[in-house]
Amino acid sequence: RQTGGASEPDLEAIKGAEIVVSAEITTSRRPIGTILERMKKTLVKLNAFNGKKFYFVRTESMKEKAEAEAKTKQQNITVVCLPHVTSEL
Repeated sequence: RQTGGASEPDLEAIKGAEIVVSAEITTSRRPIGTILERMKKTLVKLNAFNGKKFYFVRTESMKEKAEAEAKTKQQNITVVCLPHVTSEL
């Protein structure tokens, strides 16, 4: 299911009664200023959820910064960079 509320991940997968995946998604391009602060809060939020955790981003710079943030805070979050448009595939 897709949610996105303050107390729920953007995407959650449930198998039976068990949450198996929790994910957050951003379309921001650069991890600076407000975007960086939002990223940090999102990773903390995501880390609190159950299941395997994913943070989907649009650019390599967002991926690198998110991975560094997660590692610094010892968060077990997999950061995945997805192309934004088909020309980036």
